[in-house]
Amino acid sequence: MKRDSRQLYIYSAAVMVLFLIVLVFLDLQGRHARIMGAGHPLHEPRLPKMTVDDSVRTYDLWKQNAFKGRIIISLSSRLNFVSPGDGATIPAMFFPLRVFRLSRAMESTLGAKNFLLVSLETGIAREIIHIVPPAVFSKKSRYAATEQGVTVDKEKIVVPYFGSPRVITTMPFLKAPTEPVLLYVNASIFKQYEPGQLLRLLNSRGLKTDFLVLSRATDDPAVTDRERDRLRTFEKLLGAVDG
Repeated sequence: MKRDSRQLYIYSAAVMVLFLIVLVFLDLQGRHARIMGAGHPLHEPRLPKMTVDDSVRTYDLWKQNAFKGRIIISLSSRLNFVSPGDGATIPAMFFPLRVFRLSRAMESTLGAKNFLLVSLETGIAREIIHIVPPAVFSKKSRYAATEQGVTVDKEKIVVPYFGSPRVITTMPFLKAPTEPVLLYVNASIFKQYEPGQLLRLLNSRGLKTDFLVLSRATDDPAVTDRERDRLRTFEKLLGAVDG
């Protein structure tokens, strides 16, 4: 009996060790598949950045740079995450399905309302963090509280998408990831923040990026010229304002 118990213990331990080895291997494979550059704080003059007109151009830049498996932090008054079931139509596909077919199908729906969703579906992103104004967060919290699988508290809304991490939060509760992120700043965020104020807040979080995209949001009729002017001022401050 003791011998059987000892063998069972050895077997269980061996299974656990094998499980841990597999987890480590998968983690290493995932990290190896991620395509990223060196991280830069926003007050660094060499910060890699681009200014674009709209959301589609943002997606195109990420795709052209072959980014894969990344954390995207989006600063915007909109989530840009409308699923196909909410109005978009994905073209019919023929079996057998292949990854490139699914990617093309998602890209065929690409627009201002869903470009972050498409970025997740096509593998550019593995996680998305939405930074929204407090008023937007309050509104989303009320709706999210009734949804299954969604966790809501005063700091954040955790709303995973088919297992991929996705969080909606506000600037005071932003926690910088340990790796460089793809940072997206939409002009709409400047309805809430002054350019210098936002930059100081981001710097104070210790956030690092290897690619920053600034969007004038010409595809969003709600964005004003004043907000776009603030975006231009924000761009000029990059590399000049230390946190």
